[in-house]
Amino acid sequence: MYSLRDRQKKFQAALLAISTNETPNGLAVYRNNVRGNLTLTLKLAFPATLKLIGEDCFYAYAEQFVLAQPPRNADLHLYGEAFPAYLAASTLAGQLPYLADVAWLDWAVHHALHAAETPPLDPQTLVHAPESFSFIGHPSLSLLALRRDAQAIWAAVLEEDDNRLAGILPDDSVAPLIILRPRGSLEIIELSPAMFDLALTLASGFPLDPALAVIGEEEAAQALGLLLSYGLFSGITPKATEELPCPPR
Repeated sequence: MYSLRDRQKKFQAALLAISTNETPNGLAVYRNNVRGNLTLTLKLAFPATLKLIGEDCFYAYAEQFVLAQPPRNADLHLYGEAFPAYLAASTLAGQLPYLADVAWLDWAVHHALHAAETPPLDPQTLVHAPESFSFIGHPSLSLLALRRDAQAIWAAVLEEDDNRLAGILPDDSVAPLIILRPRGSLEIIELSPAMFDLALTLASGFPLDPALAVIGEEEAAQALGLLLSYGLFSGITPKATEELPCPPR
């Protein structure tokens, strides 16, 4: 006897069947609607990627992705997180080495725009903080280490500025970015490598004191002040001190 979960999986497989012959009678229309809606979801989440490679090419890869990785959550705003990695593994990435990074930036912006409206942490909260605590990353936050040319390409493509796009020189060096929307407006900020390491460590939930060893005591106060001013965190939580997984540089 099939369980409810088994029936759900069988129904999902029928809706995403590759050919009409594989779809039970009466489900073909629903199958096309489901696949079309999921492809549209990706189109809305990846606007720069869509413009960069063109609609026909985008739809082809999007449909392949939908079949390979159907949604696991009913909230379609969460669907597509794995699409940049899917593009990175495609043959298209060999022709456009910046493609996946543009897609990751698309997704980070999509995530930030649909995150819960949450005020950033008030720095005064730290005055009465427990002895050992960790920060709670803002729900809109993403931290990405992308090719340095990816953000410029992303912006030029969205603005449909062909002259600007043509003038961007290939640059595969690393640009550490934070993408967030802590106060209603989208922010894309490049950090120094040390600041990025600190932001990543704190946003990952490590306690403050050992995390500050990543950047050094002399720069710690200024660095933490900047991260707080950017709105990187939404709160704090008490936490027992623990070792970092690797020694500070």
